[in-house]
Amino acid sequence: MTEILLPGQVHRQTEFVQGLTGACGPNALAMGQAWAMQADHVDTYGVYTDMYRRGLCAASGASTLDALHQEAQNLGMPLTAYRGYGEPWPADGVSGWRAFYLLHAGHSYILMETANGQQLRDSISGQGENATNLHYHFIGIVGHHDGGYSVRAGHDLPVGWWAVDGDSYAAGDVLQFYPDEVMAAAQPCGALAFGAKVSIAMAWTRQGDGTGRDAKGHTCGQGFMADIAAHGGADGLMSETYPAGVSGFKSFLPLGDGAVLMWDGANVSRNAAVVAKDLFDALVTAQNLPHATPADPQIVKDATLGANLRALLQEAAA
Repeated sequence: MTEILLPGQVHRQTEFVQGLTGACGPNALAMGQAWAMQADHVDTYGVYTDMYRRGLCAASGASTLDALHQEAQNLGMPLTAYRGYGEPWPADGVSGWRAFYLLHAGHSYILMETANGQQLRDSISGQGENATNLHYHFIGIVGHHDGGYSVRAGHDLPVGWWAVDGDSYAAGDVLQFYPDEVMAAAQPCGALAFGAKVSIAMAWTRQGDGTGRDAKGHTCGQGFMADIAAHGGADGLMSETYPAGVSGFKSFLPLGDGAVLMWDGANVSRNAAVVAKDLFDALVTAQNLPHATPADPQIVKDATLGANLRALLQEAAA
C-alpha cells in the first residue's frame, strides 16, 4: 500500500460564498493557491474577484479551464503541466489522465475539469454533489491511494484520489476521496498542475527502507512515517518507543507539536490520551508491586520498568 498526499497544509472551502453559484473554478484554484503559499487567508472570493476584474469569469463565478490556466499564471503559480480541455480524455496510456495525475500527485496541485461531475461521490462522508445535472466542474487533486489500508482515513480504501471539492455536500475543511472508477465516471477532460511557491519542509525524512528520521536524529518505523507523510508532524521528542509491560498499544511516538502517534499492533492513530493513560497505569502497577530484596531479579526488572516509564512520562509531558 502506498498513499501519497501533498506536503504541508491542504484546505478545502465550499464554493458557495458571497452568493456565488458557479464558482467551482475559482474555488479549485484558490485551494491550490492556499496550498502553494501555505496561507490560510487565500479564499474563493478573493480569486473570483480578481478573475472577474480581468474578465476571466462570469458574475456567477463560472469559468473555463483556459481562463483558470491564465489566472494561475497571473497569480504567479509555478506551473508544471497543462492539458487543455478536450473530450474524451482516455483513462489509460501514456497520455491518459491517470498517467498525468500519477506523474504529479503528491508533488503538484492538480486542478482538473470533469465533464460529468454529478458522478462524484465522496467515499469518506458518503456525500455527493450539491448540484443537479452537474456536468463541467472543477476540483483539486491532492493525493493518490494505491488501495488497502489508508493511514489518513483509518480504514481500507480502494484505489483512488484524494481531492478538494467545493461542491461536495461533505461538511467542513475536509478532503474528499474518489475511487478510481468514480473518477472515471466523472470523465476528466482537462487539467493543470502547479507546484508550491514556498518551501514546504518536512520535519521527518523518509529513509530508503520506508522508516523515518527527523532533524534531531530520532527514528520511527514505516507506519509512523507514512502517517507523518500524510498528515505532517513536528520533530520528535524521542524515537518510536516500545515500552515493556504496557497494555493497550505496542509503540508510541511523541512529537514536538503535541501530537502522539500510537500503534496498536494493526493500525496507527494519534491518541495522546490513550498513551498517557496506559503509561500511567503501568507506572502505578510497577509502584504498587510488593517490596522484596534487591537481589530478586523480578523486582529489579519491575523497578527498572517503573523508572523507565516515569522518565517517558516526564519527557512526553515536556
